[in-house]
Amino acid sequence: MSLFLAFKRVLKKSAVLIMLAAIFVCILLCGFLTKDDGIPNCGVVSSSDKNAVTITEWLVRDGLVRYESESALKKAINRGEVASGIVFPDDFTERLVALDTDEILTFYEAPNSLFRSLFKFRAAAYVMDVYAPYLLSRLIYFEGADISYEQMRAEIEKYIENDEPFEFTFENAEGALLKVEHYSSGLAAGVVALFLFFAFSIFAIPYTEKQFLKIAQRIGFKKAFCSFTLPSVFVTMALFFTVTAAALCLSEAIFNGGTASYIGAAAVYTVFLSALGIAVTAVFGSTEKVRVPVMAICLLSVALCPIFVDIPAILELNGWALHLLPTMFFYTAGENLPLCTVIAICSLAIAMWMYIMRFKKNQF
Repeated sequence: MSLFLAFKRVLKKSAVLIMLAAIFVCILLCGFLTKDDGIPNCGVVSSSDKNAVTITEWLVRDGLVRYESESALKKAINRGEVASGIVFPDDFTERLVALDTDEILTFYEAPNSLFRSLFKFRAAAYVMDVYAPYLLSRLIYFEGADISYEQMRAEIEKYIENDEPFEFTFENAEGALLKVEHYSSGLAAGVVALFLFFAFSIFAIPYTEKQFLKIAQRIGFKKAFCSFTLPSVFVTMALFFTVTAAALCLSEAIFNGGTASYIGAAAVYTVFLSALGIAVTAVFGSTEKVRVPVMAICLLSVALCPIFVDIPAILELNGWALHLLPTMFFYTAGENLPLCTVIAICSLAIAMWMYIMRFKKNQF
């Protein structure tokens, strides 16, 4: 019965419902980014030329946006829909046959566009794919052989099919294989680390020292602790973890972004944050006195947690010093779950002991 009443008391707080909704929605919103390659869009305009249409289809398959005319592309760049654009000429194939490739494509870009060369290289690679048979056919013709473009194209495709594919291995400086993840996954992890930390700094202990002592003086310390504090603590932990886990599972089911792998770390992190909130309450009487430091830690965590890039690794900062940030415990739990589980449980036990000692002493 105590758990049910604690559940009702926790849900009566509008701030708790807002934080739960924010965590759930933000995790799901990160999933919508899984199809984004993180690169500013580029537009492409093809003429009616067969080869131009073929290359355009390849570029659109790679994520570029097709526009029907050059004027439409320019308007899209001005409106900010795309950062740059490629236009194929009407005589594209004729110029390939004549080996006249100077200024064969027109490239538009906004003044502040990023990765200006990236789309040029991608388009150039596809143009070279189509251009190679024309070039080789002409070179062989000069040597006395007459092989048509179609025959040369077939021979090149046959060679590529029989050739060994390239394989790349990505390692760090220590030789360990790098796991490539989409940035949306790191963003979801950042939401869990930051939002849960901010939430538990406020709601980990539902009663301030003054509120709890009034209850304890009326019904006794033991009954107040067992009937009010403990149920509220465990209900709050369960509530925030359940919502977080549900959002991670739903995001995994819809977007298949690997977010379900964070559930174990989120559970341990929830216990750790609850212990932190209890300890702060035991020392200061409530968590209200640490709200400014909490905000400062959140801002520092945005910069130092590996949400988009691992800035500490780039700056070669001491890894142990970073663990002074409570938010880093979530990332550590993801790497070493058994050890962090022990630490979180021990921290919760110590925090509970601190809480009992402080309030039991103050009661008298």
